[in-house]
Amino acid sequence: MWVWLQDGQFSFRNNIIADCDYFWTIPEAASPKARFENSLFLNVTHNAGNWKSGLVPASNNSFVFKNVQRNNRAKVLKATLPGQPDLPSIPEADNMKAGLFKGRK
Repeated sequence: MWVWLQDGQFSFRNNIIADCDYFWTIPEAASPKARFENSLFLNVTHNAGNWKSGLVPASNNSFVFKNVQRNNRAKVLKATLPGQPDLPSIPEADNMKAGLFKGRK
């Protein structure tokens, strides 16, 4: 995830993050106030990282997590072809209203 935010407020809600070591890179001196709600973190090693000749874990002391579930042993299904039919739902995501949604016409 790329968001330019030095010390402001960032809200992230109703999402699924999967299969990554770091989902957010932030400047070393930054202290962003981030709020994460109603989301699933699947196979995520670190919340945030700083770039110092490579990524290193960053402090997430200013992060607020509300109704965020983590699972580091999830098998994440991925679409393999353009136009592939809807993927099976994840019950936890359905209950939290998190994920990708197709708009109705």
